[in-house]
Amino acid sequence: MRINARLVILLIWLVGYGCKTDPARQETDFRISDTAAVHRIEIYAPDGEKQNLERRPDGWWINGKFPVRPDAIANIFRILPGVQVMFYPPDAAIAQMMQAIRGHGVRLVFLDRGGDPIKSYRIGGMTNDERGTYALMDGFERPYVVHVPGFEGSLANRFTMPVEDWRDRMLFRHRPESLTGLKLSYPDHPEEGFEIKRMEGRFELYDYGGRLMQTGESGIRAYLDVFSGIGVESIENDFEGIPEVLASRPHAVLDLNFLPDSSRTLKFFPIYVEGQQEVERLFVYDGQDFFLAQTRILQKIFRSSAAF
Repeated sequence: MRINARLVILLIWLVGYGCKTDPARQETDFRISDTAAVHRIEIYAPDGEKQNLERRPDGWWINGKFPVRPDAIANIFRILPGVQVMFYPPDAAIAQMMQAIRGHGVRLVFLDRGGDPIKSYRIGGMTNDERGTYALMDGFERPYVVHVPGFEGSLANRFTMPVEDWRDRMLFRHRPESLTGLKLSYPDHPEEGFEIKRMEGRFELYDYGGRLMQTGESGIRAYLDVFSGIGVESIENDFEGIPEVLASRPHAVLDLNFLPDSSRTLKFFPIYVEGQQEVERLFVYDGQDFFLAQTRILQKIFRSSAAF
């Protein structure tokens, strides 16, 4: 069977033409429908500073150092599938938009598991009614006004935060199975302190004097499970009064030991406010970070040995 040469050439041309990406469509396609494919987000500020968000088996991390707040990532993935061009700006507005993007915008690079770019563009600056955000696709010269229907405000705000604001607010990320020991002491009331030890695969409770207390392990495990829900209000590493706080007497000191061989000590300092009888907040220091937390949340772990 003989095939006409002209027909073969025509078929090859049609296949090639059909595989080409329409530049006009690519230039305005800012959305990412499959957010599960995004495994890293590089954020470049106008001053050159870079932040790196990376998906790991235990969640997202920023700059390889700190876990990221789940709600911060959820806020990003909530808008990505819906980003669309709001309108095509006139030529007279291009210069002003480009100036806003360069001066206040960020460059976003979304990468897959293998490190290959999924999409990259610059975003920043807003329309006068604050409903549209300026955006420019990498590799193109014309900016557009984009939005997410139903969302008001700058889309860039979802990506422009200091590292401290990205960080997870959970104070504890351990699981009871990783603990080898826990000691909670109260400097002003030592008799209320206690210690939990892992002995041959089970947890045992000891009072402040080191005496074994006869209590069920289920109650101890229920107490340890409480830690997974303890969060802080904010991270206050820039607070000027840190030295003064650390020089004061803590309300409680919590020592934790983990498998295979690590430890962590947290000190809790009450914040006394003139005119208030109750202490509503405490500072928490773990040797690296300085946190602000609410008493009503921390009260879940502040218990005496008799409470078991």
